[in-house]
Amino acid sequence: MPSGCSIRALWIINNHDTVVFSRRFPVMEKRWRSAFKTENESTDPPRLPTDQQLAVAFARRKRREGSSRGYGLRVAQSTKGSDSWVDDPITRHIISLSLSEDDNNESNENDETNILWPIVLHTKALYHILVLPLVEPKEMKDFVNLSNRSDCGSAVGEDLSLSSLLLNISSITGAFMVAHSFGDIVSGDTAEPEVVVAASPSVGGLFDSLTGSIGISSRPRPVAAAPVAASSSQSSITGFF
Repeated sequence: MPSGCSIRALWIINNHDTVVFSRRFPVMEKRWRSAFKTENESTDPPRLPTDQQLAVAFARRKRREGSSRGYGLRVAQSTKGSDSWVDDPITRHIISLSLSEDDNNESNENDETNILWPIVLHTKALYHILVLPLVEPKEMKDFVNLSNRSDCGSAVGEDLSLSSLLLNISSITGAFMVAHSFGDIVSGDTAEPEVVVAASPSVGGLFDSLTGSIGISSRPRPVAAAPVAASSSQSSITGFF
């Protein structure tokens, strides 16, 4: 189903765990809901969280995992269903968020309707950029199974591991590119980010609303200097003849 840079939603959270910018993409969300209904006939597809729900879930994960990125490995504090329980360092960059209001992960994170995954996490300056790519519902179920298994790590010859699962999701690469591009914008590392997008009148509004909502003034496009030397030499040659 997903191909290239297919993104369901994007959030930017500041160091106070507050969402300062968010954008949802209805076309991709419609594709996700249709695929979920096909995979789970008797279950209604979960809706994307509100900004407040997302901020609360992110703050809860920070408390549970010890930091915004987390441990990346199963430790004594790890609980079943958490990212560190998967015991893979990639979970420091591709995270999951529990949307349940209950802090008991074991009773709530065995249901894919309570989980938002995979979320690409990129931290730059004082901001956390979270990008949710479009994936297959089956891949979500595979992750839920991985996060609730009793053993840890990737066994030799194992058919299913988190790394192999992510390797088959092409939209993950696009989500990383988007996250890093937005990170450069919010940190001011680039004045003219090179982002390849489809021609659409709404693209400009996306970046304008992003910079405006978090207090970044737009920078003027650099103007190339006129070739003064070439013009003067041409004038002198004309005057000579």
